[in-house]
Amino acid sequence: MRFKLFFLIGLAVILAGCHSKDSMVAGKWDAPGGKPALTATADHKWSQGGQMAVEGTWAIDGDDALFTIVTIGGKPVADEKKMLRDAAVKMGQPSSKVDEQLAILDKPLRLKLSGDGKTMTIAPPGGQGSPITLTKES
Repeated sequence: MRFKLFFLIGLAVILAGCHSKDSMVAGKWDAPGGKPALTATADHKWSQGGQMAVEGTWAIDGDDALFTIVTIGGKPVADEKKMLRDAAVKMGQPSSKVDEQLAILDKPLRLKLSGDGKTMTIAPPGGQGSPITLTKES
């Protein structure tokens, strides 16, 4: 009986922790300078507005939030990649180099969530450049 009680308490703590991080991610996030960056919803979807709207899904992995791109400009990622690849190759770019650069669209973006849930930071791909920190709107 005691084991069952400890098991249920442990399970409740784990589930509460997952919910807590989910609620930390859900909301509106601003880029440096206060410019709107993205909106993450409680149903694990996200969007970024602008001329080339981007939408996708997100998940929690430990202390990280993983953002996966599903559509760009309302089109599936695969369609947009093909269009970008064709245009770059037509302009004389080596196809292998273009494919390497476009591969980033297939991988989730990993953002480190701060302990208080007020910021998320992404390291630049390939370690080039400075990390970018997003700040959650109040």
